[in-house]
Amino acid sequence: MVSNHARKNAARSTRGAGQTHRQAVDAVRGEAPGEGRIIVTPGDRVPRDAIGHPACPIKPGDVLRVSCPAGRAKVDDVWDPCNLVIEWPWTDPDATRRPTFVLRLPESDDPVQFATPFRNTPDRLHGVRKGDTITVDMPPTVVHVSYTDATWYADDREAGRPPADSHVLVAVMPYGVNETVGTSHDGAEQRLLLRPWAAAPMTVELLCRPYAMLKSHDTVRDAAGTTWTYIGPLDFTTPDRRTPRTEGPVWPLTLVERYMSEPHQEESKAVAAATAAGSHRQELDRWRQASGADLVEFPTFEVPDILSAAEKSVLAEHARRSVVGRTLVEIEEARDGARRVYRLVSKVVLDDEDQRRMEEAEVALTALDEVLEELRSTGAERYAGGRGAAADSDAVRLA
Repeated sequence: MVSNHARKNAARSTRGAGQTHRQAVDAVRGEAPGEGRIIVTPGDRVPRDAIGHPACPIKPGDVLRVSCPAGRAKVDDVWDPCNLVIEWPWTDPDATRRPTFVLRLPESDDPVQFATPFRNTPDRLHGVRKGDTITVDMPPTVVHVSYTDATWYADDREAGRPPADSHVLVAVMPYGVNETVGTSHDGAEQRLLLRPWAAAPMTVELLCRPYAMLKSHDTVRDAAGTTWTYIGPLDFTTPDRRTPRTEGPVWPLTLVERYMSEPHQEESKAVAAATAAGSHRQELDRWRQASGADLVEFPTFEVPDILSAAEKSVLAEHARRSVVGRTLVEIEEARDGARRVYRLVSKVVLDDEDQRRMEEAEVALTALDEVLEELRSTGAERYAGGRGAAADSDAVRLA
């Protein structure tokens, strides 16, 4: 375990020119091994990005060991034999008063207590009354991460304040419990909610991070020449289909695109070196052994298009007309812009409006791809159009 004190001393000795102390501490933290290291220690504040929003270092798919020392808590209320309210034994630095916390008690002899990984002593609190004192703690517990979130309350958002440290949530599953359709929605019974940067002096150790060398939405080319998009822990898609979670690229991998642009040389070398030996199957097995769980295939559903064929035709023609008279280089730049828009709006599709935006962006991107193909095949210096009349007539006929 690397203590805050040791990390600060190391930062003082390695501080570079122009670095603040906080930057030096973060640099030392980042140089630690990717796995088997402490990523949250008691008293840590959540890392922030350049504009102050939480930059949670815990990622979906991570396998963690979490723990918290014991604290004495006063019982504030007893709801029923399975739920009681306690005064949180640790003071939250962001709170004006000591908060209360609902402690859900085990309803059976099952050793896994859902809703929170905190334990209480005694473990059966039948007969406990308001005003009694109990002990709560979190013994070292292995969990795997479902998702992370920073709850941005309306008052904070309207005042321009980013989420507080205590509002950063990490949803995890107990060791050996699979993520399923029934546990992937808000309020799922088997999911545990952690607040690593809240009042509780929590320690979080990273045991396993699958595909640590990749970032969400990276595009890679595998040893077989197939292009894959990394969409999350152990999940990949190919351009023509969504593949089962047990399928994946053939190692070694070549990083083709990161953050919708060409990756830096150092990033490409890091991905190539990390995948020089091993396989997707071995990465799956490594995660399974660490988490005690297995990957479950989620059913997929075909979402009907929001846009009609006529609307798509009109949008495609508009995209073509927007580049009439431009050179090949200029159209390639416009196409790169359209691709960035598509990648942005396709990341989160929650409702019909999101679906419409994605389809509109996809139509524009496809149209510009066709324009580029026409220019390259004919060798013309500038795009002169030429498909407008046909597209307009198609739109009228389809309408």
